[in-house]
Amino acid sequence: MRTIRMPRLSPTLLVAVAALVAALAGTAIASDPVANTAVSKKKTKKIANKQIDKRLPWRTDDIGDQAVTEGKIQDGAVTDAKLSANALSNAIKVTKVNGPQLSVPTGESRSGNTTCPSGSVAISGEAFLDDDTDSHVNLGIASSRRDPGNARRWFIRVENGTTFTETWSIGAICISGVG
Repeated sequence: MRTIRMPRLSPTLLVAVAALVAALAGTAIASDPVANTAVSKKKTKKIANKQIDKRLPWRTDDIGDQAVTEGKIQDGAVTDAKLSANALSNAIKVTKVNGPQLSVPTGESRSGNTTCPSGSVAISGEAFLDDDTDSHVNLGIASSRRDPGNARRWFIRVENGTTFTETWSIGAICISGVG
């Protein structure tokens, strides 16, 4: 009777079988529920953060003034939820301050002023008639300007060229948080 001889295994076949065993064992280890504990996740996050710190070695102090501008920030990237509680504490604020009323007799002019709150600057002013139901002619604002001696105060001078007394309300637009 003839004996059947097994062919000799080639080194290539042995390497392929070893790779197959290693690949199957690797997926078995990865799916092990013990490897997914909170401790290993915590360690993984810590290692990842260290790697990020190595690749991004700069801090906020290292960024120059005006280096981050509106054009460099993607729309929607900065939201209220992403800002710290005091991020907007020094933001620019615009407020309107209502001033006194000026009663201006026929053919005369009157001046009035409005003062903005402390820490703000007057940037504009307004004057308008309280009674706007009638048709008025020859009414006007003679001057409207900021007080050169006090940046918080806004002056307005109104003229009345009508045949009856008019009442004007004056106000100022104030801005704070600049510079």
